[in-house]
Amino acid sequence: MSSSESVLAPRYRVLALGLVTLVAAAAFSRLGVSTALPAAADELGGLALYGWVFTAFTLANVVGLAVAGPIFDRYGIVRPLAVGTLSFAGGLLVSTVAPSMGVVVLGRVLQGLGAGALSVAAYSAIGKGFPDEVRPKMLALNASAFTVPSLVGPVLAGLVAENLTWRWVFAVLAPLAPVAVLLVRGPLGRVDREPADSGRAALTVTARSDAPTPLGRLGGGLALSAGLGAALVAPNLPAWPAVVALVMGVPFAYLGVRRVLPPGTLGVRRGLPTNVVFAAALSTAFFTADLFIPLALTSLRGTSAPLAGTVLTAGIIGWTVGAYAPARLVKSGMSKGAVARLGASLVIAGLVVIAAVALSHVPVAIAAGGWVVAGLGAGAGFTTNSLAVLDDADGAVGSASSQMELGNQVGVAVGTGLASGWVAASGTSTAGLAGVFLVAGVGALLALLVTTRFARDEQPRHSSIQTQY
Repeated sequence: MSSSESVLAPRYRVLALGLVTLVAAAAFSRLGVSTALPAAADELGGLALYGWVFTAFTLANVVGLAVAGPIFDRYGIVRPLAVGTLSFAGGLLVSTVAPSMGVVVLGRVLQGLGAGALSVAAYSAIGKGFPDEVRPKMLALNASAFTVPSLVGPVLAGLVAENLTWRWVFAVLAPLAPVAVLLVRGPLGRVDREPADSGRAALTVTARSDAPTPLGRLGGGLALSAGLGAALVAPNLPAWPAVVALVMGVPFAYLGVRRVLPPGTLGVRRGLPTNVVFAAALSTAFFTADLFIPLALTSLRGTSAPLAGTVLTAGIIGWTVGAYAPARLVKSGMSKGAVARLGASLVIAGLVVIAAVALSHVPVAIAAGGWVVAGLGAGAGFTTNSLAVLDDADGAVGSASSQMELGNQVGVAVGTGLASGWVAASGTSTAGLAGVFLVAGVGALLALLVTTRFARDEQPRHSSIQTQY
């Protein structure tokens, strides 16, 4: 098989399009809700639960990711994906007909659980259904599936909420994931039955005696969710209750990390633990800054909300372009560690520019350029990290990808939790928002340092890969 074969070649086309639809469905759900939520809170009168619509999704997603990994490795992709899709689409329908904000939150819990399965399914399908040469291109296409929802999702959701009702935002999204599953059911069924057919380089999934059970991962996922929940809730509490929440949450978070993340994560052991830490650190860096950039630019520099939104759009475009870089760079002989290091360095450079714009008198027009650079780095870094995880999964693609995604969630929760707490204590002053960029900068520096721990063996090391070209 030619190394230049496209992901849209006849034998991959249906699977690729189905996976893109699956990822886009999850992305639209995440991005559209934030636009429709104010109207929902106004109609249902549940302003006190406003933040929990997002928090509940995140915490449920952690549990879903923790449980989904071993289930996919033990039972294949098709049946667990169907259950996850039922939870995801069912949660959207529950929120559609919700009589109160409490029921909207319940729907978001179901969506979060299902989204964990959708995410693991996408990575498992890429790892098992595409050969080594095509996999980087599919990962880039997978990342691109977030671009359109990011650009048009909030706008479309706003139009629907304003001209129809916020309920239609949830209702319209509900069929997307089931349609995607119908598309991929046939190709994934063949992958589950014949892991090495059709001339593919594929992973032979075998149950390992030391693999964590779904029940054991459930307990760890709940503990990690409780610990992260304390970090997310603490910034909204008065000082002493916030301290108590964090003190009580840390042991749960530690227990969860020990139960659901690979051994050696806290010590940054080479291999998957390094990839998990890199995912967490880069997520802390990019998503913490991304969340607070509009607040920093509007509060400190007096820019308009649309202009601040343009900066975020620039980052999305940069991410999309950056996601395609690893395929070429790795093919040219550059190691995955070096590509990840380049990505982390670009994120640091982008953070320096955006912080300079927000905290000083650097022209605001430069902000978009800075965040394009950060987006390029994030796209390259996350895609390379995913490629390294899938190449080194040794048959346990579901568990490996779920642990990587858990690293992403931990990084987002820790970064946004710390930054929110700093802003809550210091306000939207220069000092308060400088703390945000400090948190993001520490995450980026940690990601850069962690790249030195990437596996030295840069070639795929599947003990159970069979190549038939």
